[in-house]
Amino acid sequence: MSDACPHTVSARVCRECKQSIPDNAVKCHHCSSHQDWRRFLGLGSTVAAFVLTLLSIWAVPSVYSLFQAQTADLHFSVIGGDNYKISLMLSNSGNRAAALTGIELNSRLKNGNEATYYLQSDHDHQLIEPGKSWIVDAGNGEVIPKYIERIMQMALRERKISAPECSLSIHFIQFSGAEEIYNVPFPCMPLLNSASAEALLKERTEKPTHSD
Repeated sequence: MSDACPHTVSARVCRECKQSIPDNAVKCHHCSSHQDWRRFLGLGSTVAAFVLTLLSIWAVPSVYSLFQAQTADLHFSVIGGDNYKISLMLSNSGNRAAALTGIELNSRLKNGNEATYYLQSDHDHQLIEPGKSWIVDAGNGEVIPKYIERIMQMALRERKISAPECSLSIHFIQFSGAEEIYNVPFPCMPLLNSASAEALLKERTEKPTHSD
């Protein structure tokens, strides 16, 4: 009777500890590391932990602010006005201050000529700080085109009548020194001509006389 041939098992090295293990082993008996697809689970957990760490660091305001653009983000809305001033709501939702330098009111007179009115406000050349809002009144001491109130705008729209459009050019300077201009629509009643403006101004400045 012949002796049985011993069964030979091929071997390979562990992917982690480099020790010899059977070729069909799915787990190393030396270091207990998986040799099949499950070996990637540990790597996935490490990557996930790294990503979570980065996100937690990013969430810290002081770190997050380092990667944000340092700039003012200004918003303007017209809330009212008459023939002598306009009222604006101004806010800064950015993360740096800016400075208001001037406001221009652009209009077309009823005779077809273009007119520009240079306005001043008590916020000119003052800091517009981030996260704050103001009401700004602007004028120049002279007659300007009158703002069409919102209720009148709605009435004109219902009648399918286009309101005469003026525009505001609002100048400001970013903290970086860059000068920018915001253009804001301004529904207005254009003046007839310069003579009508002078008449309105005279009417405002003259005091009524009382007879005995």
